[in-house]
Amino acid sequence: MLGAIAPNPIMIAPFAILLGLIAIGPLFFPDWWGRHYPKVALSLGALSIAYYAGALHNLSQIGHTAHEYASFIALVGSLFVVSGGIHVGVKGQSTPAENVLFLLIGAVLANFLGTTGAAMLLI
Repeated sequence: MLGAIAPNPIMIAPFAILLGLIAIGPLFFPDWWGRHYPKVALSLGALSIAYYAGALHNLSQIGHTAHEYASFIALVGSLFVVSGGIHVGVKGQSTPAENVLFLLIGAVLANFLGTTGAAMLLI
């Protein structure tokens, strides 16, 4: 898109803040974080949407991103449903060596199925 205004690099901040809070929130203030996580996440998301809509006047990018997000959620949901019917059985107790073997098989499968498919298959 010619003539488009690039987003300001400072707009990485809402994402970085959310990642930081996801990492430290449950450790340092679990009660508050458990009650307010949705509000924090939605507020930071709304801040990004407001920036794209107000400062950049780029509503098409918001629509495109929403479409990609919906497609991704549909993919993850369908993989969850499909993988829910797959059961890997082992005789007796599983050992750390068997777990490592499953992870190795998953790493090899990821090269053929793609990382999302292999991860969902082995979860």
